[in-house]
Amino acid sequence: MMLSRTLLLALAMAATPAAAQTAPYRLQLGDTAVIALSDGTFDLSTEALLIEPRPGEVAELLAKAGKPATLPTAVNAFLVERDGHRVLIDTGSGTNLGPALGKVGAALEAANIAPDSIEAVLITHLHPDHVGGLVTPEGKAAFPDATVWIETAERAYWTDPANREKADDAAKGTFDAVAAALAPYIAAGKVSTFAPGQEVVAGVTSVALAGHTPGHAGYRIEGGGQVLLAWGDIVHAADVQFTDPAIAIRFDSDPASAQAARLALFQDAAAKGYWIAAAHIAYPGIGGVRAADGHFEWVSIE
Repeated sequence: MMLSRTLLLALAMAATPAAAQTAPYRLQLGDTAVIALSDGTFDLSTEALLIEPRPGEVAELLAKAGKPATLPTAVNAFLVERDGHRVLIDTGSGTNLGPALGKVGAALEAANIAPDSIEAVLITHLHPDHVGGLVTPEGKAAFPDATVWIETAERAYWTDPANREKADDAAKGTFDAVAAALAPYIAAGKVSTFAPGQEVVAGVTSVALAGHTPGHAGYRIEGGGQVLLAWGDIVHAADVQFTDPAIAIRFDSDPASAQAARLALFQDAAAKGYWIAAAHIAYPGIGGVRAADGHFEWVSIE
């Protein structure tokens, strides 16, 4: 199902009032630093938005975990610093989704990082909570010296007028939000695409994770003998999806592929022990995956 910007806006506006800015979190991988940036938190209705293999499964898992049906859900972006270069992975929501979100700019300021010092912005996928922060409230480029990188199939899908025309009225808003976010960069000749598996910038290689969207991508970062994978929207509801990776979200464009990608990544991360940077797991969204008693668990770095 295509992401409805209207639905996401309703969710964000229903969230608790904006809290104090969360301090940036820094993980060092040798000479490479990964800094988690909080865009804020919104309330996700599991009853409305999750697809369960068995009726009642989500409610049972939430009850067992002592969690409510509406889950506070983080939106995180990540900055990579290496050899004097700065690369941002996703940008948060900007002004798209209400006052509870849109805090990546403030998080960068708290980390003493000037927007014009960022050379590249790597997008996991073109949903408003990941690209809204590309522009200021006035529609100008928030990162004027950066090139925006998008997986080839992802850009092709969201910038094709025929796809917008086929979408329902609510989903058309997502296409429009994408167009607005990319407009100043396209005008400046600062949007580029990459193929799955390509090294996008030095030390950062793309990983094909299609399913949530047609060109959903992760980014593999290596440094100091360690590996971190920024996996975008592989997980939206950690309290239930680690227990059952088959639980999906209605925003997935290809639910079967999204579920397969999630299970494969859980298995791989648990077996190899690398770090994960997750867009929608509680801040800082950095941790690892552990196999336990026939399911998986998230192990936060904190």
